[in-house]
Amino acid sequence: MAAPLRCTLRTTIERSLRCGRSCRPFISSKRILYYTCVRHHEVWFRPMLFELNRQIKNILYKYGPEPVKPRSSKENWDYNSEIFAFGKRIGEDLDESTLRHALTHSSFNSREASKSGETVEVLPDNTLLAESGSLFASNYIQAFLHHVYPKLPSEGVRAITDFLLRTDLLCHIAKHLGIIDVTQCKEFPIPEEILKTTFLAVVGAIYEQNGTERAGAFVRDFIVTHLIGEDLYELWNPDDPMGLLMGVLKDEGLPPPESRLIREAGKNTYTPLYMVGVYCNQELLGWGPGESLDVAEKEAAAVAVRNKYGIPENRPPLPLDSVKHKHINATICSKVQDQMSQKRLAANSS
Repeated sequence: MAAPLRCTLRTTIERSLRCGRSCRPFISSKRILYYTCVRHHEVWFRPMLFELNRQIKNILYKYGPEPVKPRSSKENWDYNSEIFAFGKRIGEDLDESTLRHALTHSSFNSREASKSGETVEVLPDNTLLAESGSLFASNYIQAFLHHVYPKLPSEGVRAITDFLLRTDLLCHIAKHLGIIDVTQCKEFPIPEEILKTTFLAVVGAIYEQNGTERAGAFVRDFIVTHLIGEDLYELWNPDDPMGLLMGVLKDEGLPPPESRLIREAGKNTYTPLYMVGVYCNQELLGWGPGESLDVAEKEAAAVAVRNKYGIPENRPPLPLDSVKHKHINATICSKVQDQMSQKRLAANSS
């Protein structure tokens, strides 16, 4: 009697699971009496979703995708509220007039004039603020890298700075901050160059109103943090690491480096492996693997350059904590302020 009951229960459970149902047992103190099946959705729900998706695909195939519309085309759009929310979102107390100035592109005035057909009040555009923000961001990043990696040469600092200030990265930051919704310009979708200019104008507005330290903290938190997880040597990527290493050793008054084969494996196979070390005064500067002696020597020279300039693969994390490393930001900002003042004096004198 028990065997047929177990088979019946097993068959019921398997059928319920295949049908997408869950089984809820009724249990007594002695034994399981019976099972009841509970549906998660109504019978019509799944066919309705299939039909709805089919109609959506047919509409997209017939009429194409829906055109992208700006956020300002919505009925609940309020630019004053958006400006206020944007200022709180970036964590800066900026005046409304300053934010409007930073978010207005030069093409916006021509669009308003063409709409009304008559002369309108010309709003100040963000060209000067973008220039100021670009100069400050570049100076701050270079000063930050020189402070954290004092042995890194100027060529490497410039290469890393160009990586951080490239257009696609700044546009990525601007989109996630919501700048794309509050930018006033003539074109839509907003071109990447205009979005980059607007983001740098926001940096310039923070620098002009809130000072160097607040602008430096903004650049550190939103731009410099993209170096996390990046290989600084790969961002720099010098063409001749061995020649670079020879120049470094020459400046230190040391003899030129020597390459030695440390070990090899599979020499007579299709996949050989060589280990080459670079020495100077019988001291191992770096070693690297490769499928040939030349490749292994270049890799070993690259490792030696990393170690000499203080940017190895296992480098410590960047000092980006806003509380723990607050003094570092203050030191860097003071240097940047001196550089900006000197450049302004030179521009005024010329």
